[in-house]
Amino acid sequence: MRIRSFIGGFALGCVTLLGAANAFQQDPPDMEQMEKMWQEAMEKYGTPSDEHKMYAKREGSWTFIGEHWVTPGVAGPPFEGTADFTMLLDGRFLGGHHTSKGPMGNFEGYGLNGYDRMKKKHTSMWVDNMSTGIVTMEGDATGPNTYEFHGMMPDPMSGKYVKYRSIERVVDEDTLVMEMYGPGPDGKEFLTMKLTYKRIKD
Repeated sequence: MRIRSFIGGFALGCVTLLGAANAFQQDPPDMEQMEKMWQEAMEKYGTPSDEHKMYAKREGSWTFIGEHWVTPGVAGPPFEGTADFTMLLDGRFLGGHHTSKGPMGNFEGYGLNGYDRMKKKHTSMWVDNMSTGIVTMEGDATGPNTYEFHGMMPDPMSGKYVKYRSIERVVDEDTLVMEMYGPGPDGKEFLTMKLTYKRIKD
């Protein structure tokens, strides 16, 4: 894992240096100055921002109540679970471990949220024990304490990936709501799932 991380960091550094070299096309490059530019660029890109501090506020243990809809207006049985959120890599990413029991048995999933300072986008990924794919999303803040993500989700019935979006609303420091929307049988978007989180207090 360390080797892969080193290779990834080295590759990113090479790309950054190449960009710096392009900035010196008119004059011979000063390697010392290029290295300084690279260090400054890497530091800026890698330093957690206010967006990361926002995610840090979610650290802790939570319970959640889930609702889901098979088709518009047809609800499945509700379910409950727990989620443990922890900031990773010195405050750069929020990891979330979810567990619950539902109609299809025990469920376990892992999520990762962050903010890409280069893209200026909120980013998210998800994996669980009911699929073999990795779901990725990108989003933006759409209002006070509200974030909208867009991505592609596997639809086992059609055997294809379909567009979907999710909305996260921070109601208060102890309440978080996540809604997921996807295409219905007629292709129109509808609410497919809603999770309401409540922080577990000591």
